[in-house]
Amino acid sequence: AGLASVQTFTISVLDEDEAPSGLTLSSASVRENSAAGTKIGTFDVTQPDAGDSHSYELVGGASDLFEIIGNELHVAAGAELDFETAQQHQLTVRVTDAGGASHSEDFTISGNLTVFAADSLTDAFRSLSKEFSTNHPGAEIVFNFAGSQQLAYQIGEGAPADIFASANETQMAAAVAS
Repeated sequence: AGLASVQTFTISVLDEDEAPSGLTLSSASVRENSAAGTKIGTFDVTQPDAGDSHSYELVGGASDLFEIIGNELHVAAGAELDFETAQQHQLTVRVTDAGGASHSEDFTISGNLTVFAADSLTDAFRSLSKEFSTNHPGAEIVFNFAGSQQLAYQIGEGAPADIFASANETQMAAAVAS
């Protein structure tokens, strides 16, 4: 008769360093003439290796206009963001995990235009924004509709406005003076 032997083996599966993927940016729009250090957005990444740390770097595009601090994208020192010159900027960002595996993504950073307009001008500006968006794809228009006096006060207190359209000459003069 044959002899049989039963033996139990443990087979270990070793974890490999998997590259990060799915690099995203929480916001990709910035006001023209933003000061150096202005935060644009925060990077996030999908990482199969739980607890892995990441570093981020600009590896292409308009890297002279932007900088990464930790996992945040900021306007770089000396950057001149002029909406009339360029409404969009292309960037390539590389994320690298602690094991050295990396992944790159391209991003488009768009300028935005902040419009403060009197409530009575809402329909006119909404109509204009459709044409503007067609001619400037990717540009974001941020509206603040309110009474002219309230808008002039906000501008006087430092609220950023690229365009101010008042229904009242007195409030326009007050905004220009501030």
